Formats: sequence, structure tokens, C-alpha cells
Amino acid sequence: DQGLKYRHSQLLWNSAISELREKYPDITISNKYINAAIKDLLINPDEYDVFLSTAENGDVLSAVSSVTMGGYGLSYSIEINPELISVYRIMQASSPKLAGSNTINPFGAFLALQQILVDQGLSQEGNSIAAALMSNFSNHWVTIDMGGIMGTAEVTDYICDHIKTN
Repeated sequence: DQGLKYRHSQLLWNSAISELREKYPDITISNKYINAAIKDLLINPDEYDVFLSTAENGDVLSAVSSVTMGGYGLSYSIEINPELISVYRIMQASSPKLAGSNTINPFGAFLALQQILVDQGLSQEGNSIAAALMSNFSNHWVTIDMGGIMGTAEVTDYICDHIKTN
């Protein structure tokens, strides 16, 4: 809630949040300044399922939440526009110097794809990807950044093979 800095846009934001509160009374919605939200996210990350935020604060919250869940390789974000196109993206930055190095963590891309499928009504397909990812984690078939010994290609092949055979 940056009402003091962004008075006019904040009025529109507050109006939209009020509509959400009325439409979804069972969902807890709380307003926080960005510094308080970051502190709470770092101390109690399990308390949050979703952050609804302006773009500038969303970037910061996405970065912090990526760290709390294990790094950028596991994370993705969704910018939802119910009237047009929503954007699903992995949180890893573009790194051309790593292209072809077999060191990039593909889990965030698969998690984003899984969510796209579910959001498009393809729950069975999305669940198939989720099961493959859980198999990866259960068998510690993960990339180096997660303490494993596998590269991008090996992890991706494992996921694809699991989907094909199940």
C-alpha cells in the first residue's frame, strides 16, 4: 500500500481491492507496505498463497519469494488479465552466457506450464506434470543448484519420460 506516493492510482487500486473483498469474503486480504510485506514473507513464508500487488512491488515480492522457496529455478510468476491475455513467466533472468551449458534449472518452466494447463481447464494434463515433478523431487533427480548432480537435459528427460509412461 503506497498510498502516500501514488495517490491517484492508489484510489483505483483500493477500489479494486474493495470489490475483491466483497466478492470473496472468505479470503483474507490485507494491505501492507512493501517493507512490512517483505519482512513478513521472510519470517513466515508459509502464511502466503498469493500476493496481489502493483507491478513495481510485485517484482520485489517475486524476487524475495523466489529466495524463500529455493531460488529462481523453482519459481514463476503470473500476471493475470481476465479480459485479455495473462502472462506466465519463469523468474530466472535471461543468461545467454549459460546457453548450452546444461546448468539451468527447468523446474520453474514446468511449474508455469503445469499452472497454464490447469488454468485452461486441462487439469489431467497439469496433474501429469505435477506428478512428474514430485517424482523428480522424491528421487532427488534435481539440478546442481538444488543439491543434485543432474543437468538441465537429464532433469527434462526424466520429467518427459515420467509423463509419457504414466
